Amino acid sequence: MSGAGDAVVAVKMLRTFNIEEEDIVSLLREARIMSEFNHINVLTIVGVVWQKGDPPLIVLPYMGKGSLLSLIRQESSSVSR
Repeated sequence: MSGAGDAVVAVKMLRTFNIEEEDIVSLLREARIMSEFNHINVLTIVGVVWQKGDPPLIVLPYMGKGSLLSLIRQESSSVSR
């Protein structure tokens, strides 16, 4: 179903195997820190989803051209050595 409030987003999540409590705490800490960012060149967190029994998910705006890491890897591979 599509509505006026729909948006395309990206979801950051933990791997689904061998998740430790420390991993969950770290991801939630990352989400809290990201929620404090306030800069035009930094993504603003959309939210966090965490249902009992499941690992938490960080919801971010979808970046159509890919991640910064992908761009850096692509650029570094095209630089002549």
